[in-house]
Amino acid sequence: MRAKYRDDFAVGIIDDDKDGVSYLREFQLIGQTKHLKFYSHLHGKHHIITVNPAMDRFIMDCTNEIGHSLNDFGLPTTLKEFTKLTKNENILTDRRVKQLLATILGHDEIEILKNVLCYLLQSRYDTSTDDIIALIK
Repeated sequence: MRAKYRDDFAVGIIDDDKDGVSYLREFQLIGQTKHLKFYSHLHGKHHIITVNPAMDRFIMDCTNEIGHSLNDFGLPTTLKEFTKLTKNENILTDRRVKQLLATILGHDEIEILKNVLCYLLQSRYDTSTDDIIALIK
């Protein structure tokens, strides 16, 4: 992000279990939820969202928090097996995963993530930290 999109708008979503993301030190934490942290770079063009501990666990937790199980969708219920599935390059064409994602779309943290991403994409170079904070609360 630092080199390739130096003067351009960019948003990154990374697992919080990744070590050595030194570029993150140049960002300011502007808000967080149970699983998500939202950062903005001081120059305002770059934004990073970290998912704690990782996206696959976040999806599993959201599913459980709305009263479902991955088993309801015919998906593996252990983190190891679900993670293996999420690494498959055909995951987005898997109807079970599509059904799961459609089901958790209304989860509070998914809504916050969706709203922040939509705001960032619409506002691009004219984002406001206060606006992002308002979306996170």
